Amino acid sequence: DLHKVPVFQAGTSLLIPSDEIIVQFKEPENQTANEHLLARFSSIRRQESQPGQYTIRTGDPEHLLKVAREIGGNLTVQYAEPNFMILIPAGPAPDPPFDVSPSVPPRSSAPEVGKPDFDRQWGLSKIGYPYMWQRFLGNRVKIAILDEVVAKHPNLPPFKFIDLIGESAPADQDEHGTAVAGIVMALGNNGANAMAGIAPNAQGIAIRMMTRIPAVEGYIITAPRCMEEAITQASEEQADVISGSWGYGSCPNSLDYWPNIRHAIDAAIKRNPNVVMVFASGYAPGPSSFPACLASSQQYPQI
Repeated sequence: DLHKVPVFQAGTSLLIPSDEIIVQFKEPENQTANEHLLARFSSIRRQESQPGQYTIRTGDPEHLLKVAREIGGNLTVQYAEPNFMILIPAGPAPDPPFDVSPSVPPRSSAPEVGKPDFDRQWGLSKIGYPYMWQRFLGNRVKIAILDEVVAKHPNLPPFKFIDLIGESAPADQDEHGTAVAGIVMALGNNGANAMAGIAPNAQGIAIRMMTRIPAVEGYIITAPRCMEEAITQASEEQADVISGSWGYGSCPNSLDYWPNIRHAIDAAIKRNPNVVMVFASGYAPGPSSFPACLASSQQYPQI
């Protein structure tokens, strides 16, 4: 019941407390002591794959922040992160998806600039295409799209699909993810109205870490745990580019409240120092949203 819990605003996004807290201990090897501490706050806990990390359930969304601060105040705890439900504005819906048909084979040459709809793709010219297509089409590059469902589409290559939500996706939940995938990897050789992506020959990995529910119209819903797992999965799949067309809050506030996402970003960079990460800076003028705002830090040249 959303009327019984506080709702926080972070930029254009809304944060709704769940009853979960993500806890990361400084010394994972002290498992007995760590679990003894958690038992003071909850009998329901789950050990995560990340060493020393647990998710506990308090059963009390109303006082989630207070409990998280109390746990985080222990010297053995690196962070205690409320696993908010994050409502991100869905933004303008793209054009309706085309009928599903077999995938088009990868290109051996650059997309055709003379297509009638090419001039509408002003972004390609702005970033140096089509000149770059003469030098690079994305061959041997893995790109992970962290979003909603990416639909099977006649103008997209096949994607490896990883689902972190675990529920069947309604037919209308592929708009945002499919649109993002098209900007990045659309083949551009499927009829007069086909759009062309930046890297049409790249290998695609679609990681579903967002969903929608009818009760909250106009928002895409996710959580810090899903964001962390999506970045980790992309890194473990050895993605060269990790693309998340989403963000919330801003760095002055977010660095205190989402350390688990920074932890996942740090781990991905450690695994592959040459990885490129792309996040949305936001819908409105003003400071960039998190985690795109990390790009302003010299610590994160990969973003």
